[in-house]
Amino acid sequence: MNPAPEDREKWALLVGINEYPNFDPAKSLKGCVNDAETMKQVLVESFKFPEDHITLLTNGQATRAGILQAMRDLAAEAGEGDIVVFHYSGHGSRMPDREGDEPDGWDETIVPYDSGRDPLPNLDISDDEIYVWLHSLTRKTSKVTLIFDSCHSGSMTRDVFASGVRGLEEERRPLEQLPPSPIPLEARGLLDGKRDLGASGLLPLGSRYAFFAGCRPNEQSFEVREVSSGEHHGALTFHLVRELAAARPGTTCRDVFEAVAPRVTSLVPDQHPQLEGARDLAIFGVRWIEPMSFVPILCRKGDKVKLGAGTACGLTPGSRWTVYEAGTKAAADEMALGDIELISIGALSSEGRILHERKPETILAGTRVTEASHYHPSACIPVLLDPLLPRGDSDVLALENGIRNSRHLRLARTEDDSEVRVYLVPPRKQVSAESPVPTLGPLWEETWAVVGRNGRLLMPRHRRGETDVVSILVNNLEKRARYQWIMGLSNPGTALKDKVEVKLLRRSGPDGAWEELEKGSSPLLCEGDFLALEVVHGHREPLHIYVLDFGLSGRIELVYPAAGVYDPLCAHKPHRIWTREGEEVELYVPEDYPFDSTGIADEKEEGTETLKIVATTHPADFFPLFQSAYRGAEGSPREGMTGSLNDLIAANFDGIGYREVRRTRSEEPEDWTTTELSFRLRRR
Repeated sequence: MNPAPEDREKWALLVGINEYPNFDPAKSLKGCVNDAETMKQVLVESFKFPEDHITLLTNGQATRAGILQAMRDLAAEAGEGDIVVFHYSGHGSRMPDREGDEPDGWDETIVPYDSGRDPLPNLDISDDEIYVWLHSLTRKTSKVTLIFDSCHSGSMTRDVFASGVRGLEEERRPLEQLPPSPIPLEARGLLDGKRDLGASGLLPLGSRYAFFAGCRPNEQSFEVREVSSGEHHGALTFHLVRELAAARPGTTCRDVFEAVAPRVTSLVPDQHPQLEGARDLAIFGVRWIEPMSFVPILCRKGDKVKLGAGTACGLTPGSRWTVYEAGTKAAADEMALGDIELISIGALSSEGRILHERKPETILAGTRVTEASHYHPSACIPVLLDPLLPRGDSDVLALENGIRNSRHLRLARTEDDSEVRVYLVPPRKQVSAESPVPTLGPLWEETWAVVGRNGRLLMPRHRRGETDVVSILVNNLEKRARYQWIMGLSNPGTALKDKVEVKLLRRSGPDGAWEELEKGSSPLLCEGDFLALEVVHGHREPLHIYVLDFGLSGRIELVYPAAGVYDPLCAHKPHRIWTREGEEVELYVPEDYPFDSTGIADEKEEGTETLKIVATTHPADFFPLFQSAYRGAEGSPREGMTGSLNDLIAANFDGIGYREVRRTRSEEPEDWTTTELSFRLRRR
C-alpha cells in the first residue's frame, strides 16, 4: 500500500562551491554557496522539508569523497515514494569518456572542491557516476528532482568581462593518465552508447525524475548580481527560487520552468535553461503542501525588524508589509498588528522599519508579515567603463556625463558592481584570447563595444568617428536597461496567478496547418514561419490581454492588440491571436543580428525572441515601454494614465516618482499578471 502524502519523507542534498583551490583564483565563483543556502531556506519554509533531512555541503565540505558519500547516504535513506531533491551549484566541465558509452567521446562532469587539472589529479564526478546513482535511487521513488546550475563547455571567444562563468577547462590528458573508471563492471550495462540524451547533454532522459539544467551542452551558465543587495547567485537558481517561493499546490516542474527560462535568457541571451524527464511532476513531487504565504520576523531592535527571507524570494526595498500574530492563517485588516517598510535586502534575510504599530511592542520575533504593496526597483543598470579608456578624452568625458545624467544608468565603481562594460578598442591586426572583445576580430580603426556578463556584444559596434557616437552609446545602454526591467516585470501578489494559459502555435508557410508547440521547451522556429497564440483565462471577470514582443535586436513593441482596440477576453473562452487572414505574423531575423560572431563554424545564426503576455483587469497603456532596435529613435510618452500597472510604467519611463503617484481608485482594485513564451529564431 502506498503511503499517504503526509507520511512521505522529504530529503535533499544541496551542494554549493565557490572556492576551487587547485585552479587559478580567477576561476573562483561568488554565488554558489548563496544558491545552496537559499534553496535550503525555500525547501524548509515553503515545502516543509525537515532540516535534519537536508545535507548542505559548501566549499571544503564538497570534496569528491564528501559528495559521493552524501549521494550514497541519500539513496540509502530515501524510502519508497519519498521526495528527493539534489541541487548542485558550481563549476562543470568535461573529461575523456572512460567507459566508451559517449558518442562524442566525452563525459560531462561536475567539479568538486578538491579536483584539479594536470599535474594535479582529476577528481571530477562524471555524468555516468550520477546516472548509476540515480538509477538505484529511482528504483525506490519516482519523485526525484535534480537541479544543476553549472555548465559543461568553455569558449575562448568571450571577453574577459565574462566573469562568474560556471565552467572550467576540459580535461585534456589521455585516458592512460586519468584515474580508472569508477563505474563497476556490473553497472556498465546501464551505460548504453545509444541512450537518448536530453537537450542539456548531461543525463539520459527519464520518466522517473525531473532534471533542471542551467544551459545547453554548448553554452555556459552565468552568475548574476542582485543590484539592491549586491548578492551573487546563479542565473538559473536566482529565478528558480523566486518562482518556487510563489508556487501553489499542484504547480508542476513545467509550470515553474516556463516562468524561469525566459527570465534567465533575458539576462543572458545565450544561456538557455533546460527541463528534461518528468516535466509534469508536481514540483518536488508534492500536491498537498501549501507553499509559504508569509515571511517570519526573526527579531526586533528598536523600530527595526529582521525578516527571514531575501532577494531570492523576490523581496525588494521599498515594499510595504502588514504584520500579523504568530499562527495567523488568514489575513484580515482587523487582525493586523501594524505595517513595516523594507529598507535593505540580503540573500537570506531583510531589514524593515516599523511604520505603524497598533499597540506598543506587539511586533516581535515569531510574528508574520505578508506583502501589502510590491515596490519594483527602477530600470537602472550599472555600467563599467574600461579602465584603459583615456580619461581626459572628450568622448570619454561626454560618455561619463551621459551616464551620470541618465535615469536608467549609473557608473559602476568596480567590475563586481557592474552589469555591462564599455570598451574603446584600438586598431589591431591579430586577436588572441587575452584581447579585449575578441569577437570583434581585426580592426582598422578605434571601435566602441559594449559587452555583457556573458562576454558577448550586447549591441552593435560603433566606429569612433561616427557622427554623434556618444549619444548613440548612451541611448543604446538605456534601451538595454529598459529591456531588462520590462522583461523581469512581474506582480508576485496577484490573484490572477495560474489563471491565464497561453499556447504557442506555428505554421510553416502560408498554406500550412497550425501546430501547437510543446510547453516547457524552447522551440526552434525559422524565418518565414508564421506565429500565433491561443489564450484562455479562468478569472471571474473579462481580462485585457496585451502581447509585448522583445526582439533579437533590442526592440520592444506592442504586437497585440492593434492601437485603439478595446476587446476584453471573457473567461473560459479560448481566443486565437494572428490566425485570421490578414493578421498573420511572419518571423524574420534582423539583418544586423547577431552583433558578433564567435568564429565557431557550426554555430547557427539564431537568437531567442520572447513574447511577454500581460493580462489586466483594467485597460493599460504601454506606450512608454516601446523602443526601436538599438541605435533607433525613441517616441514621446503620453500623459493621463491611471492605475497601478500604468503608474509603475510611468514611474520608470515618464519621469514620475513612483511613491508620489496619485492613483485613481475604481470600484474593483486593479490586478495584473504576466507570463513569458520564448522561442529560438534561426535565419534560413
